[in-house]
Amino acid sequence: MAVRRTGSDTLRVANVAAKYGTASFPADPRAAVDVAHHSWANYVLCGYKGVHDALGTASAADAGGGLDLMVDGRVPTGSGLSSSSALVCASALAVAAAKRHSFPQAQLAELACACERYCGTQSGGMDQAISVMGARGLAKLVHFNPVRTEDVLLPAAGVFVVANSLTVSNKAETAHTRYNLRVVEGAVAAKLLGLRLGLPRERALALRTLRELEAVAGGLEGCLAAAARLPDTASADELAGELGLPAASLFADNPSALSVLAHPAVAAAGLRLRDRAQHVFGEALRVADFAAACAAPRGEAGDAPLLAALGGLMDASHASCRDLYDCSCDELEELTGLARAHGALGARLTGAGWGGCAVFLLPAGGVTAFLAAMRAAYFAPRLRAGLLTEADLPSALFATQPSAGAALFTA
Repeated sequence: MAVRRTGSDTLRVANVAAKYGTASFPADPRAAVDVAHHSWANYVLCGYKGVHDALGTASAADAGGGLDLMVDGRVPTGSGLSSSSALVCASALAVAAAKRHSFPQAQLAELACACERYCGTQSGGMDQAISVMGARGLAKLVHFNPVRTEDVLLPAAGVFVVANSLTVSNKAETAHTRYNLRVVEGAVAAKLLGLRLGLPRERALALRTLRELEAVAGGLEGCLAAAARLPDTASADELAGELGLPAASLFADNPSALSVLAHPAVAAAGLRLRDRAQHVFGEALRVADFAAACAAPRGEAGDAPLLAALGGLMDASHASCRDLYDCSCDELEELTGLARAHGALGARLTGAGWGGCAVFLLPAGGVTAFLAAMRAAYFAPRLRAGLLTEADLPSALFATQPSAGAALFTA
């Protein structure tokens, strides 16, 4: 993203790819994001607003004039590879530089997470953290409240391959029944679990995330055991009876959550609590196990047992995403199944789910044959159907290594 100060009262956003068009917004950081008319440029506006939130800008005059921003990128949209969060992070970094301000990495990640919510998506912060704090050659174990990371050294004998299912998954457009719904289900499950674990009512109802219960339940294993006793599904009336007040009143300051609860499909089906909580706690345990396995000394067998263990954790993670979090789709199931059949040690959907990409773990020596096999099995039929072109294929199926996060280049 390139940025220049203009001294005007307008924020102008353009894209190297003509298909995205251009957009203009008031330079007043108090201007709302038009979530009713979703546009890719809204994410740039989120970054702009986030910087001014962090700087305490109170008026258009304080904003100090307009900006021109030009965007280019290679992250496929709707692919589950955090294109929206990367755009918000790039915008925030560019705007901060134009305003002659520098944020520590962790603060930049925090503000990017908070301001992406202006688009109506209840983002959790992981995408923003790695977009800003990534380091070449290292994975990152991300912690929250506050955001911080630990280096994780991956085994040299393993390579990750990313493949796009070609099913578009746009978080913002389907948030009411997918992405944001999972956030609401997690928050309600946390409150209900807090009550059942004996927390005072006021404290339990103030819980916002399942993570807050870890100390209460004596660790993640205790949380997982407690989650098994939650109801599978709960209607608004059932929740009101146990919580002692309407569920909507718990989210009075959260318009996105209120929109979820008011959605007809959600009102009819209720909230799934047990599966969602079990997925979250189980996934947290798998993340810890993955990092611990990478840190353990290697035996005489070298990296082979470690790669097998990491692959098993990825497979278990995908199964949980599919069965408990319900965020897979037919194309992702086909893609991960083919990957395992052609030599992947582990296969897991990535990103928000419901489409987008999957990531596979391969032994380094098997990557070339694997790419050829996946091209023939999954992508060749879609090439013939016109769902992508030969020119698209390198961005739809590729091997990758951990790379550095956001950086500022000055002319």
